[in-house]
Amino acid sequence: MNCLRLNEKEPLKAAEALKAYLIEKGVAPLPAHKELLKSIKNYDNPWLQPRSKRRDWAKDLDLKDFRAEECDYLFFVGCTPAFDLNLQHEIQNAVRVFNQCGIKVGIFGQDEICCGSPAIRLGDRETFFGLVKRNLEAFTKAGVKKIITHCAGCHHVLKYDYPEVPGVEMEIEVLHITQLLAQLVKEGKITFTKEVPMTVTWHDPCHIGRHCGIYEEPRDILRAIPGLRLVEMERIKDQAWCCGGGGGVRLAYPEHAFAISQERVDEAKSTGAEALATCCPYCEQSLRDPIDRNQEKIKLYDLMDLILMAL
Repeated sequence: MNCLRLNEKEPLKAAEALKAYLIEKGVAPLPAHKELLKSIKNYDNPWLQPRSKRRDWAKDLDLKDFRAEECDYLFFVGCTPAFDLNLQHEIQNAVRVFNQCGIKVGIFGQDEICCGSPAIRLGDRETFFGLVKRNLEAFTKAGVKKIITHCAGCHHVLKYDYPEVPGVEMEIEVLHITQLLAQLVKEGKITFTKEVPMTVTWHDPCHIGRHCGIYEEPRDILRAIPGLRLVEMERIKDQAWCCGGGGGVRLAYPEHAFAISQERVDEAKSTGAEALATCCPYCEQSLRDPIDRNQEKIKLYDLMDLILMAL
């Protein structure tokens, strides 16, 4: 399932343009998507969660307020891992990795708002443009020069969708966490000291893979972990099979999304891997569904989990 390029055509862009057209005509969005978009407008996140709870995931961590303390990067956390209790380990472990590696990051805490990825993916350009404006105003006011992301969806939208908005000049450097950590590993500034005796296969998230070309960085990190053996699935990189969670599919068509994710988990199992690793909250949500429902033996890890095991 390839959502981006087909020769010189881009089906994803065409689909998103069609969604935007249908919204303008009052035909869309789908009922399941209406609630999500309404939540973004009312709560600045797609999950009907109060703004006051956005920083709860970080209450026991040594983490700076970007606006009040000197930091190298703004850590743009994202809505899904901040509010989903099953995914908070992703960003909590990311912060632990930052701290162990001496990377100074700060957050906006409960004042962070949605990046706009769900809105633009569903074709709601009005909501998306409003979020772009508000986020850029916040970045400018805080003096943000560099942003680091963990959420693949946030990375894609900040890196590539924001600069495409008419009138927007995006002069902020946006890095995905795998890019920064892979560079530090290459430079010898991160040294893994513990063995992780495990056979692992890597799932390429669409948002950092096909959409941003980040393929080698996570693999370089995995290969650098002592004791860890990386094995590849048949479909990888720009031909990787989608997790089933993109474009609002998991929300509106859960059984269809489940079938897609089940196929990907089966492909991971066929490699003989003990664990399936990725670095995207939506991918983890989707891949977790068949693993839990079928009580699969294969384990599912975020890349930060494995890095922490080795540090």
